[in-house]
Amino acid sequence: MNPMRIAGLLALAMAAARAEAAEVAAGDDWHAQAQKRIEVLRRSEVRLRVLDAAGRPVAAAECRLRMTRHAFPFGTAVGDRAFAIASTQPADGPGRFYAEFKTLFNGATLEGGLRWAALETPARRAQTERIVNDLKRLGVHLRGHTLVYGGWEHLPPRLRELEKDPEALRAEVRNHVKRTVEAFKGRIDTWDVLNEPWSHQTLTRILGEAEMAEWFRIARAADPIARLVVNENNIISSGIKLEPYLKIVRRLIDDKAPLDAVGVQSHFRASRFDPQTNPPPSAQVLWERLEKVAALGLPIEITEFDVFNDKPDAPVQFSDDDQARITRDMLYVAFSHPKVVAFFIWGFWDGSHWMNNAPIYTRDWQVKPSGRVWLDLVRNKWWTNEQGRTDAEGRFAASAYHGEHELTVRLGERTATRQVRVRPGEAAVVEVVLE
Repeated sequence: MNPMRIAGLLALAMAAARAEAAEVAAGDDWHAQAQKRIEVLRRSEVRLRVLDAAGRPVAAAECRLRMTRHAFPFGTAVGDRAFAIASTQPADGPGRFYAEFKTLFNGATLEGGLRWAALETPARRAQTERIVNDLKRLGVHLRGHTLVYGGWEHLPPRLRELEKDPEALRAEVRNHVKRTVEAFKGRIDTWDVLNEPWSHQTLTRILGEAEMAEWFRIARAADPIARLVVNENNIISSGIKLEPYLKIVRRLIDDKAPLDAVGVQSHFRASRFDPQTNPPPSAQVLWERLEKVAALGLPIEITEFDVFNDKPDAPVQFSDDDQARITRDMLYVAFSHPKVVAFFIWGFWDGSHWMNNAPIYTRDWQVKPSGRVWLDLVRNKWWTNEQGRTDAEGRFAASAYHGEHELTVRLGERTATRQVRVRPGEAAVVEVVLE
């Protein structure tokens, strides 16, 4: 990415940071309290000692610690066609989608390329293979979406013929899970094994609810390393499906399914809300709903966040400022919660978004207010950029967000650079010799 482009994005982020600081100063202390949790949960100390060739401490050496990649996955869904086209084009033209993705995210979900019907279409399968391999070369955390999506509209049409033959249908689904996970073993980091089990119950009505745990067992046998997730909508956004979803997850736990995390989609669809009976939630309400999910005892992934209007006559219509507020609240709620292990948005550009209203960019690549929030938090406030000088003992210490960093030490003409990984629960101890 062009350095001038990065500088421009960070300038926007800094402007948003100043706006947020004013908001907190005006009395909004929920985010301030969340930030205190983040400081404890998401940061560890880096301890540096700088010596000369004779082993003597070097005082007053200039030190800079700069983050290069978060350990926490901040990801996005990518449209298969948009990604495939953009990955081969110049960044100042059709390739901008690809360039922006590489700059802003360290995680990706293929919107449709890993779904069952797509994998049975040779051209789609070949495209999916290329995209998956490209994403793995970029080193991003890759989510596989999805193995079982239990409504007829999300299954290959031929399966409808097996509606009256449960055992044949059972075998088809089990074989699909096994074949798909084996085919992408080592390339997919996380699988949505079961998507929207409350919203789409066709398969479980035919095969029985106990079959859900079997799909997880098959996936685990096919890839013992991949994280296995169940995923559903309207859990903490509107809260409409929270209680039935908790019941489904408890059933999976009771059935000894190898379930590694609970997926919370987090689509904020305006028509789901009503100003009187179910208003858009505050940060506190989001936290309380998330706490109910956390009580299950499993890690949580925010898997499909976005905010959009879907019906012009709905009683709630989100403005750009509403979209920004909800984005800020969701990021703070998620990143400050000890059970949350990933945050994915469902597309970042209006030109490749299922509702033409992505959280970050308009169709002509203007940064939205919600995009400024994302840039401020993910690439500024929660992005290590520390500097200072060593003391008389040659020591320098800084608090850093978990992830990969570049450490540069300079004194006069002497310079040394080290790569530093900051992990949870331990200090990163580094010794640098300036020759």
